[in-house]
Amino acid sequence: MKINLTIAENIANKCFEKAKKINIPMSIAIIGNDGQLVHFKRMDGALPISIELAPAKAYTAYSLRMTTEKLKTLTEPGEMLYGLDTSCENIVIFGGGIPIKFNN
Repeated sequence: MKINLTIAENIANKCFEKAKKINIPMSIAIIGNDGQLVHFKRMDGALPISIELAPAKAYTAYSLRMTTEKLKTLTEPGEMLYGLDTSCENIVIFGGGIPIKFNN
């Protein structure tokens, strides 16, 4: 399924509601099927750094088809992706990025 603006807004709104429930202001970035930013939403009170980190987390999850939490483990010294975060731009190796998957 192609992630268009309507789908991206719906996903972001659900993330926004979840963030409100857990009382953690955050920025939410949705990347499309082409790896480009489709939608960005920043909650009041979200840390300024989240403006940069949210799209990078989304891109990382999209590019590697895994959560950034899982990637964190794979980039530790001695692991198969060690050094990835220093070799490629826009790669984030801590939690928060989740790939979007649809059940077709």
